[in-house]
Amino acid sequence: SGYTALQASGLRLGLSTHSLSELTVALLVSPSYVSMGPVFHTTSKKVNFEPQGFEPVRTWRRMLSGGEEAEIPLVVIGGISTPDQAAELVRAGADGIAVVGAVRNPTAQVIQDWNLAIDGAKLGRHVGPKE
Repeated sequence: SGYTALQASGLRLGLSTHSLSELTVALLVSPSYVSMGPVFHTTSKKVNFEPQGFEPVRTWRRMLSGGEEAEIPLVVIGGISTPDQAAELVRAGADGIAVVGAVRNPTAQVIQDWNLAIDGAKLGRHVGPKE
């Protein structure tokens, strides 16, 4: 199939999800990663989905943890405007954070603040037996 050829080529297929039903469908094709959004209200683009907040990130992470299969990375997007929000999303289970407006014209200090918050959250994230 075309998807098998895509996987064999080394290209990654990421799927965007906005609801549990979309996530369930996405899992049927074993994507390389899944994005979830919008997490918060965003002004970067018009979206027809309600902001989801922090709690669904935990649900997505549990569903992407795979059991016998490899864990699928989770990227969150939409209205993430502060390093503290990004850190909390990482602690909730996000592997990656996508931002647009918050870093539109960043200084070196802004970038450093985001990186420190995210890296610190990754270090503090629970690693151990699955719940």
